[in-house]
Amino acid sequence: MNGGNCIDGTCECPIGWGGEFCETQLPQRMIINKIIVNDFPITQPNGTRWPLGSSESHLAEEPNIFVTVNDDVFSSDAYGTTTQYDAIPANGPFNFDAMNSPDMPFTVINVYYKNVAIGLYHKYFISGFKERLMGGYIVDKMTDSYPDTSIRLYDPNSEHQIDMTIEVEWIF
Repeated sequence: MNGGNCIDGTCECPIGWGGEFCETQLPQRMIINKIIVNDFPITQPNGTRWPLGSSESHLAEEPNIFVTVNDDVFSSDAYGTTTQYDAIPANGPFNFDAMNSPDMPFTVINVYYKNVAIGLYHKYFISGFKERLMGGYIVDKMTDSYPDTSIRLYDPNSEHQIDMTIEVEWIF
């Protein structure tokens, strides 16, 4: 259906269509309205604390977390939320949305063919602000999650133990 081709008993669908017979229209864009950080490691994988710095008093107690959304790879230069200072997993979940993060919502275009990297970063101050990736997920084609509007990103076997949920809206 919809311009698909049958090759060895499997339909190869044109861009924007999916399903067993190319019968399902897939979204072109996704709007991430909210990112919920449910859990994250209080220490680095080697057991040491995240670098905290001491030059800025408000950055000296616990990890300072923010989330980024980017195409294919983790990058702190991508779409980013505001920073939640002195975050402790037990005090969560930590919500990032338009109410507390002015850069949200994020719109991801062409979701039918790209990977989306959602990373959790720690911001600290040592001779200037720096960021360190705490962990995250690279989601292969977000449309694999369609039609869900609440997508949990969690892998109990992950070294980093990042647990996030994204709330999305699909646009055709």
